[in-house]
Amino acid sequence: MALLEVEDLAVQFRTRSGVVRAVKGVSFSVEAGEVVGLVGESGSGKSVTSLALMGITPGRHTEVTATRLRLDQTDLLSLSRAEYRRHRGRDLAMVFQNPTSSLNPIVRISKQITEALRAHESISGAEALRRSRDLLAKVGIADPDRVMNSYPHRLSGGMCQRVMIAIALALRPKLLIADEPTTALDVTVQAQVLEVLRELTREAGTAVILITHDLGVVAAMAQRVNVMYAGRVVEAGSTVDVFARPRHPYTVGLLHSVARSDRDSAIPLIPIPGQPPDPQASLEGCAFAPRCAWQLAQCATDLPLLQSDHSHEGGQRFACHHPVTAQEVTSGRPLSEPFVSGSGQ
Repeated sequence: MALLEVEDLAVQFRTRSGVVRAVKGVSFSVEAGEVVGLVGESGSGKSVTSLALMGITPGRHTEVTATRLRLDQTDLLSLSRAEYRRHRGRDLAMVFQNPTSSLNPIVRISKQITEALRAHESISGAEALRRSRDLLAKVGIADPDRVMNSYPHRLSGGMCQRVMIAIALALRPKLLIADEPTTALDVTVQAQVLEVLRELTREAGTAVILITHDLGVVAAMAQRVNVMYAGRVVEAGSTVDVFARPRHPYTVGLLHSVARSDRDSAIPLIPIPGQPPDPQASLEGCAFAPRCAWQLAQCATDLPLLQSDHSHEGGQRFACHHPVTAQEVTSGRPLSEPFVSGSGQ
């Protein structure tokens, strides 16, 4: 049985202008010690999915439902707020997208780490401080005593991110959710932060959900990947299979939108046209259809469901009425009629 089982997760927000359906029936699993990626454009539902798993979606105007939401035999949907609080930190933890805004600006780093430890364990203040120093050293901070006595605004973005990782891993959780852990960091610091995550999770055996729009980060870190669009998973499988043989036009669009050092100079970058749909809009068919060069008439009316790729044994799944062929993956456009001169790209 998987460490985390998510089946038909849906999240909606009631606003003055209507209901926003941010997540619409997402299903995936995470094995113990595994890194699973969630990728997609901003607004695809990745971060809302993570907040629902953590039990921290905002207020009484939010509705979270699922057929199954289970972490290591614990039914997360059945937990009260107090019970959920006891699981956060110890069983599941999160590295938030913006470390400088996630850390309390008027509280020293030492207190922000030690309170996570003392909230879940009966240890002395001196022991909590000692373990906090050890944690900062483990995440690659050369002068932990100085950082312990600092306020967040005196630290760089990369340093704050390391502190966030130290806090998240303080209690050796079973599952770590990393939401855009390298956003706004330069390339060198990004590589360092990813290496810290990789080493610490390998050492502790912690499973990771890696949320990002950076396909290179997923390729380097994740064993499996789920591609999200408009609140749904549109393609899922091993990272190698999905990136080498994508079947959904949106995945192909993402891969052709990224500048890569190994890209043949004859293969141009092809941006995805248009914008993601309004989450308040009521869509009957495929949400990606208005932007898709492979769209059929049925795409506007029939919602495609995830189906297995029977042409390959890797367990890859995709939700598309007209999946992309291997030749079309390379070209980034349809090669058969009536799509050659059709709409989309």
